[in-house]
Amino acid sequence: MKKLLFLLSLLMITAFASAESHILVACFSVTGNTAPIAQRAAELLNADYCEIVPETPYTADDIRYSDNSCRANREQGDKTCRPALAGEALDMSGYDTVLIAYPIWWGEEPRIIDTFVETYDLSGKALATFCTSGSSGIGTAEQDGNWLGAKRFQVGADRATVQAWLDEIGIEPDENEEASIMMKLEIGNAVLYAEFANTDAARTLQEKLTQGSITIDVSNYGGWEKVGDLPWSLPAKDEQITAQPGDIMLYTGRSVVLFYGNNSWAYTRLGQIVDCDANALREALSSTEDQLTLSLAD
Repeated sequence: MKKLLFLLSLLMITAFASAESHILVACFSVTGNTAPIAQRAAELLNADYCEIVPETPYTADDIRYSDNSCRANREQGDKTCRPALAGEALDMSGYDTVLIAYPIWWGEEPRIIDTFVETYDLSGKALATFCTSGSSGIGTAEQDGNWLGAKRFQVGADRATVQAWLDEIGIEPDENEEASIMMKLEIGNAVLYAEFANTDAARTLQEKLTQGSITIDVSNYGGWEKVGDLPWSLPAKDEQITAQPGDIMLYTGRSVVLFYGNNSWAYTRLGQIVDCDANALREALSSTEDQLTLSLAD
């Protein structure tokens, strides 16, 4: 932990992204709690997004913290542990600003974050870090050093919360990137808008909607979601996720699920409804309306 703080303190600069900068959001997420917040930050900043992927993926048993001998506990107990990264090395030369996102494990960053920071030359770049934690505070991460531009988010932090933090630390959107395309959802008298997730399934859905809107039959399920089958399958990459109100998920590769409550299951992210409070969302999605129209926003 102190190694990471030392490196970040050396690399941090006070001036963040300008209109001509290029931004990267790099995220490590195992259970799916950190990724949606990191993706939201990338969308708000018009930034590139990449996953920090371990060479050996973490299984459910690997992060079973009640087991003292599980992989995560062994790694966190070894300050020198550096899990290997998968895939080809990133080209960092084009980025002026890098945000690093991760979950809190035992009050610290996972050791693979140390691997990431020590692998790449981040000198001269503006840096910020943020983490997620369901209940505990940032713990020793907060106590061990000066975390300039660091933030702990509660799981499920919404768009406004992420935007407020980005405004606070002075990171502005990369104006060199095209504005994000939004999805329009119409159900009954309600019109909702959503950001597309950074997944192959979401990109495929966006591409299909360029050919025109679709209308599908939907129904309520479980008191927390509205679900219906798409006319075609999308490329699923399911992960165990605790869905939050406003999440749009793909289930079994074919069903679109709109959440106005919470549920934990294996899904692939499609998007996130924006600018709609919890009460309005529940009213719109828990109605008896049985048809949903999806299109690209004008």
